[in-house]
Amino acid sequence: MEKSYIEKKIKVLSSFCLNTCNAKSISRKCNDCRVNGFFARQIELVFFDIVTLAAVNNNKYAQNLLARCYDYGTCVEKDEKKAVEWYIKAAKQGFANAQFNLAQNYILGKGVEKDEKKAVEWYIKAAKQGFAFAQWKLGVCYELGEGVEKNEKKAVEWYTKSAEQGNVSAQHNLAVCYEYGMGIDKDEAKCFEWLLKSAEQGYALAQYNLGVCYRVGKGVAKDEKKGFEWNTKAAEQGEAHAQQYLGVCYYTGTSVEKNEKKAVEWFTKAAEQGNANAQYNLGFCYYAGTGVEKNEKKAIEWFIKAAEQGQANAQHKLAVCCKKGFGVRKNE
Repeated sequence: MEKSYIEKKIKVLSSFCLNTCNAKSISRKCNDCRVNGFFARQIELVFFDIVTLAAVNNNKYAQNLLARCYDYGTCVEKDEKKAVEWYIKAAKQGFANAQFNLAQNYILGKGVEKDEKKAVEWYIKAAKQGFAFAQWKLGVCYELGEGVEKNEKKAVEWYTKSAEQGNVSAQHNLAVCYEYGMGIDKDEAKCFEWLLKSAEQGYALAQYNLGVCYRVGKGVAKDEKKGFEWNTKAAEQGEAHAQQYLGVCYYTGTSVEKNEKKAVEWFTKAAEQGNANAQYNLGFCYYAGTGVEKNEKKAIEWFIKAAEQGQANAQHKLAVCCKKGFGVRKNE
């Protein structure tokens, strides 16, 4: 079977499956398919058969797709070991996507024994081909010293390559390097520049940190209103630090009209994700009956959660509550 013919059929069928199944990627099952379940299953079977045939005929694109099918249990029973086998076949043919996927399995220990050094080897192969995700992950490895000797300068080099291709995570990491002078000269203006690029693509953590820059005037003229706007974007995506800060804004009336009920709502969202400051603030709201009905039991529960994470105010407040018997049995 001609290689070009196989590749063309894979691309056509993949596109058809994606459009029909309303999925975000080929690796996603047709659970939310708009056609009936029977037809959806037939699409899966045909797709899997064609991909398997092409993979057996040594088509690297198909081998990578087949690996993903096994990796995520799409169209076939999940089998991470088989996934690794097919990733290896495609990776050895020089397919950067497969090299990256294989590295991910090594770093996570999926279908193969965890091996950070081997992961780095495959990240390097993919990164040298310009694969942005691999460049970003390689930067992370150099920054943290995972599978390779720690080298912040090399981390910056790979973050930069990936960031210039538009990778939001790399853009954010590069901004952090400029912020703290990690592997490169400290430059708050550059930090702001890369945060903005990442934030504008919707990366929540970058949006939060960009909000911080506007609030304190780091790398940009101070603008609390814009800081609030970017924090809101991040909070609405579930970024806990942003949710906590938004709660503070509503509680104190900073950059927005004071609204204690909304403060409690945002504190709750952040607290439920484990943010210690939000847990303390939420506990205090229940303690004082601010923005919510006073509830001693809930106040103590949130103080405990925050205190267990080392939140000093919560630890102090908990001690006071125990001494006074507020929400707990009095303990002299």
